[in-house]
Amino acid sequence: MPDVLCSIVLLTGLGLLAVSVMQLETRQLVTGRGLRTVGVVSRLRQYRSSFSPSQTMYEPMIRFVDRQGDTYEVPCGHSLPTPNVRPGVGSRVELMYLPEDPAGAYWLPAPGHELVGFVLPLLAGVVCVVGSVIAYTHLR
Repeated sequence: MPDVLCSIVLLTGLGLLAVSVMQLETRQLVTGRGLRTVGVVSRLRQYRSSFSPSQTMYEPMIRFVDRQGDTYEVPCGHSLPTPNVRPGVGSRVELMYLPEDPAGAYWLPAPGHELVGFVLPLLAGVVCVVGSVIAYTHLR
C-alpha cells in the first residue's frame, strides 16, 4: 500500500510540474509575440464546481476589441466561490493576445499573481516528487 501512495504522490508531483512548465511557456509565447490591449471585466460567469457540484464558482469575463475591430470575451483564468472575485466587474485590465488567436487572449495579472499559475504548482510539484522519492527509498 505505501508503494501505491508513493506512486500517486509522484504522479501528482509530475503533473504539477507539467502544469507549471505549460504556464511558463504560454506566458513566454504570448509576451514574446503578443499584442497588448486593455479590456474591461464585463460580467462574472457562474458555474458549478467540478470538485464540489453544490458550490457555485465565479469567474471574471473580460471583453476587449482586437486591432481588427472584432470584440471578444475571454475568461480571466481564475475563479472563486464568491462573487467578490477580483478583478471586479467594470475593472480595466491589461491583456495580451497572439495576432492569429485573439480569442486566446491572456490576462496580465498584477505583479505577484503569477504565484498562482506558475510558482505554486512548481513548488508543490517539487515537494511531491522529492517527498515521494525519499519515502520510497525509506520503504525499501
